[in-house]
Amino acid sequence: MTLLRALLLAAGLVSFSGPGLLPAQSPPPAPAQPPDRASVAVLRETIAQWVETERLLSEETQGWEARKASMAELLEVYRQELALLDEELSKAGQSAATFDADKTKLESQISAQRAARTGTARAIGKARGQLLELSKLFPPPLLETVAPDLDVLRGWKYSDEDVRAGLQALLRTLEQAHRFATHISRSREIRDGQELEVIYLGVACAYYFGGDGTAGIGRPENGAWKWESRPTLRDRIAQIADQLEGDAHPRLLKLPVPARPEAPKP
Repeated sequence: MTLLRALLLAAGLVSFSGPGLLPAQSPPPAPAQPPDRASVAVLRETIAQWVETERLLSEETQGWEARKASMAELLEVYRQELALLDEELSKAGQSAATFDADKTKLESQISAQRAARTGTARAIGKARGQLLELSKLFPPPLLETVAPDLDVLRGWKYSDEDVRAGLQALLRTLEQAHRFATHISRSREIRDGQELEVIYLGVACAYYFGGDGTAGIGRPENGAWKWESRPTLRDRIAQIADQLEGDAHPRLLKLPVPARPEAPKP
């Protein structure tokens, strides 16, 4: 007997007669009565629940098949990971014998690096003071270029990070100073409220001229640059500026070289 037939029998809408399912017969004396409405409602609700149960069972079966396939794939991944782990453990066991030797080697390298940092810090500390003192003689354009690195050197203190920062500032300053010292440089500067064009021959001396006949020479002296007025040099300095600019043909011109001050006698 199927579930649907059982439901119909329970509702009293059919009766069981022999092997088949036949409609229920009313006794001859009594007139036929229509099915009770409450019974029909119960039957419909029961059938609806049965259909919903069948649907849920079907969905659950399909979901289980999908989950089973996913679990099988996951188990395969786990098997592969376990195989790789076994391989790595095997390699680790083989290399355990050389661990102590590698550790000793690394400790030696670290010790050597610390010693090198200490030596570098001492060298920076020594060169730092000399360079800061020497920077007082830098021409204004060079001084402006290296000003950030000089600030780093002024505030430098030894530490792992400061060794790197101090060394970089020191090397950049020396590089810029060397470049300036080996080239002829031109600069426009304001001095005493007047705009001047200045030609630097390295870091040793300079020549300047202005638009109103102003001219002169300069040199580093006693921790600063000393400027001396030489109006008679104005035309020659201007011609040199034109040659550097490419506005005049190159030719030799004589200019005085400022003498260095004599060192005081003991």
